[in-house]
Amino acid sequence: MKSSAMDSLHEQRKYVVELHRQDHAIMQIVKLSGLSYPTVRNTIDLFEAGGIDAIQPRPRGRRPGVGRSLTAEQEQAIQHILRTQSPKERDLNHASWSRPAVAQLIEREYGISLSARGVGNYLRRWDLAPTGVADQSVTMPEPVQTDSAAQPNWGPQIRRQGVASQTLAGQTVQRLRRDIITHQFQPGERLTFEKLSRYYQVGSSPLREALFQVTGEGLVLAEEHKGFVVAPINVAEMLDISSLRAQFEAQAMRLSIPRGDNDWEARVLSANHFLKKATAQVLSASKDNYKEAAEEWEKRHRQLHTSLCSACGSPWLLHFIDILYEHLERYRRYFWDYSVRAAGADQEHEQIVQAALARDADQVVSLLQAHFQTQAELSLSHQPKPAV
Repeated sequence: MKSSAMDSLHEQRKYVVELHRQDHAIMQIVKLSGLSYPTVRNTIDLFEAGGIDAIQPRPRGRRPGVGRSLTAEQEQAIQHILRTQSPKERDLNHASWSRPAVAQLIEREYGISLSARGVGNYLRRWDLAPTGVADQSVTMPEPVQTDSAAQPNWGPQIRRQGVASQTLAGQTVQRLRRDIITHQFQPGERLTFEKLSRYYQVGSSPLREALFQVTGEGLVLAEEHKGFVVAPINVAEMLDISSLRAQFEAQAMRLSIPRGDNDWEARVLSANHFLKKATAQVLSASKDNYKEAAEEWEKRHRQLHTSLCSACGSPWLLHFIDILYEHLERYRRYFWDYSVRAAGADQEHEQIVQAALARDADQVVSLLQAHFQTQAELSLSHQPKPAV
């Protein structure tokens, strides 16, 4: 089985190299291969440094007398994923968290190949698998929602981020919303049915529904007798959104800090860990991979703020924070040069995380308010940067 897994990994890496040779962007390769960004990046780096022979997987894992393969932070991050997400949500072709599924997850996230026995040892240590069972196909318990006290059965239960719609109209809404936020369509750009139909390969009915929904969200303006245009950049709106997000997140933190349990702390630590890694990628990014690094930073940044607020117990509060986050993200992508701004933001996030883990609500609120104020002021002090 170990040899088979190594052969499979080698084939995946060769596919990554083939796509790279065809001049696909890194994020395109990530989508086509199903591998994580770090794994794709590492494979390309290996290939460019040592040629095709360099991507041949080497046996990994700890030698006798050497520490565990995963660091403490990595273990914590993997445990959080297993407890809160399903394999399907991680784009893995497994019905539940079996040992092969967990091994594949670890390989994708960290490039570490573990044997079924090694995975089983970790699972037993984490109290996530039956003891005394050697069969590597043993099925893990289905992921459960953590912080059950913070997950009422009322209010908005499905967050937009990462939730795939089952209808064509819903999928079109999600794609259009995301393309506006990421400036695939520029502020003030006219959105005609003909243009959008070619772009999304859908008919007028799903497009009409999508346009009216994003218009209701304030991302698009409907001009009488003229059609639809992307909402322009408006400094007063940005400041209003920033102020409201600061107030809502401050309230969510005051609720989360006394309610947050060990799983909440694990989510926060894990999200902060990945955001630091994303910041390092941004700071070391070349012109060619700047866009991919900035995309990864945005993803991890959202996860951190979501994790901090996740134990508040108010689905409506989280819902409104989510909406405001997307609007402020659109402004951030318009104004920001990530290579200049990410490091400073990272330091502010670290202070917020440490205060939250110390259960100092007043300090967290003070830091959050300063964080949003600083970022708004810095955005106003710079000329717009190319969208990412």
